[in-house]
Amino acid sequence: MNSTDIKKIVNELRSSSGTAEWKENHFKKKYQEFFETYPKLFLAAVNDNFPLKYLDLMLAQYDFIKENKTSVKEADELVYGQLRSNYIDPLVQNAEVEGQEKPCVTIHNEDGTKVPVPLDQFNDTTATA
Repeated sequence: MNSTDIKKIVNELRSSSGTAEWKENHFKKKYQEFFETYPKLFLAAVNDNFPLKYLDLMLAQYDFIKENKTSVKEADELVYGQLRSNYIDPLVQNAEVEGQEKPCVTIHNEDGTKVPVPLDQFNDTTATA
């Protein structure tokens, strides 16, 4: 599956009418390989909760990696940097202003325990706690 295929599927999932539950059930069968290969992306597309501009950035970097125009590390740093400054940091700042609990990601320790890490404290070292 190439980046063009991924983009087409995501666009169909996003533009389809119906509830998220209906779309999930319907498209899980139609795009079983996509669902099994990229389950989080599938669910984000079905629920319309992932900004497409970041998907475009990720897919462009995916192509650059395949064409040996960039390394995985460089692509990761670019994508994470953009997500952090334009998406994650504003979420954290808005939560602080509104007095809400900070958004967290859950990481899995080697012993299998799960640990919540606030997004503003998440980095490459916490990702492998």
